[in-house]
Amino acid sequence: MKHKLVVCILLLVGVFLTACGTPAAVESSSAKADVVVLKITGPATELSFTAADMTAQDQIEVEYTGKDGVDTKYTGVLVTELLPEISDSSTLTFIAADGYSAEISGTELLQCANCIIAFQENGGLRLVMPDFSGKLQVKDLVEINIK
Repeated sequence: MKHKLVVCILLLVGVFLTACGTPAAVESSSAKADVVVLKITGPATELSFTAADMTAQDQIEVEYTGKDGVDTKYTGVLVTELLPEISDSSTLTFIAADGYSAEISGTELLQCANCIIAFQENGGLRLVMPDFSGKLQVKDLVEINIK
């Protein structure tokens, strides 16, 4: 009798955990596409991009050589395609989730034909700017501020 009670309790716990896990997994995968992954702010701009918005953009592949000398290929969206109001007099600040930020002039960015916002394996974004300082390679990018 005691054995049957333990088996029944274990089965009920298993059924409960399975039932609870399935809707949450479905909800998190569909909701993930609707979460804002990048904000662009400026004097006349307030844009938000979800993961679905970013993957719907035209993408290119670029190669970046890290400080360790290793070449890595990244796929992403041209920065200039996402920023409609960049001018030579603009200053752009790229902000990471942890608060790290890096700044670049509009002139420098407009001259970069292969600077992209790349997709990271963890679902986040990163700034990839070949031929620029490693300090501009902002990981876990969440915001671009235009001044």
